[in-house]
Amino acid sequence: MSALALDKQHLYASGKSGLVKERVAALHPRWVKDINFLLYETQPRHCNAVELEEWVSRVEYINEDMEELLGMSHSSFWNQVIFDQTFHRCLSSYLTRAPRFYDFIQYEGTSKELLDKLHRNIFFVCLRMATHKEEPEHFLTPHIFGEIIYDNYLFDIPKIMDIAVIYGIGNLQLLDKMIENIFKQQPKYLDDLEQSLGNISDLLDNVCNECGLIDSEGPLLLGNAACAPSLLDMPIDKLVDIVLFILDIINTVKSFLDIYKPARELFFQFDFHFQLVRFTERVVPPIERILRERNIEDVQLKSGLRRRLRHIKLTSVRTVDVIVRDCLLQPGGNVQTSTYLHTITEFANYPSFIAMYLAEVDLISDLENAVSRSPEGTDE
Repeated sequence: MSALALDKQHLYASGKSGLVKERVAALHPRWVKDINFLLYETQPRHCNAVELEEWVSRVEYINEDMEELLGMSHSSFWNQVIFDQTFHRCLSSYLTRAPRFYDFIQYEGTSKELLDKLHRNIFFVCLRMATHKEEPEHFLTPHIFGEIIYDNYLFDIPKIMDIAVIYGIGNLQLLDKMIENIFKQQPKYLDDLEQSLGNISDLLDNVCNECGLIDSEGPLLLGNAACAPSLLDMPIDKLVDIVLFILDIINTVKSFLDIYKPARELFFQFDFHFQLVRFTERVVPPIERILRERNIEDVQLKSGLRRRLRHIKLTSVRTVDVIVRDCLLQPGGNVQTSTYLHTITEFANYPSFIAMYLAEVDLISDLENAVSRSPEGTDE
């Protein structure tokens, strides 16, 4: 006899009188255990002993609750993650605030041990939530699984992108299967991704506006990257926030595209590669000039900003290359030579970007490859 999917199962529980048994769905708020998941908070910088002790205690509690969750049976786990709103808030707080590889912050001792443990626990919780079949007798109907994770906001595009950037390093293959299954079982996420792409574009435009730099559809000519008045007068704290914000957006997009390859075509269709080139050229050089011209007494802060700006440029180049290479120079697939040549020609209008691009990408080999594999041959 074949096993029954969890979403089709029912259990019997005592009624209010305690005498009559009630038939209750196996997935029902009634089965939720009373666990108060705490919100994750970033460890305060330069904290005193009391603040550190409070933070350590909070993370220990979260770890204990996550380990209890992971130890639950199939049905108990799914009831908890679906109906426990404190879990939803806890997970969101961690994915939003968890350390990223580009934060350049080193944790040591107890703090590092606790964070490493929490990092693993959250990862396995997310992995379990993204799996509709744990064992032959423990599974959810695939399309019901898709409805559950979508309708209950277990995953959304921001969460998926956060998971990609937090866990991408060293887990590409596992995350690839995990995220692929989420999109496969719930196609609505593809529509949400398209909307999120528009939101990302708006965020980049907003950064330009905050810096007093109007993004242009046309090429940026040499000498036009003058420092905007708002950048000259901007408080250093706000400038730092903007750089960190850009750093976060670019790395999050890159990590997501590294893992979920089908998204590259969508980003290409929306000309995100061109927008990212224009954005990088429009924003980064003026900020670099500001750092040279403004009197910033904190040498370490100034050095850190320069390092982050270089990281932004490098990640932007690699993001653009991933999109262009996958969509126009597919190994063993079709090569869109004319589109590729047009794209590279457009990039050449952005001097700062193309300089970094040429340093990172073997453009000569790519061009030779594109022309040799073109249906039109060298006439292209």
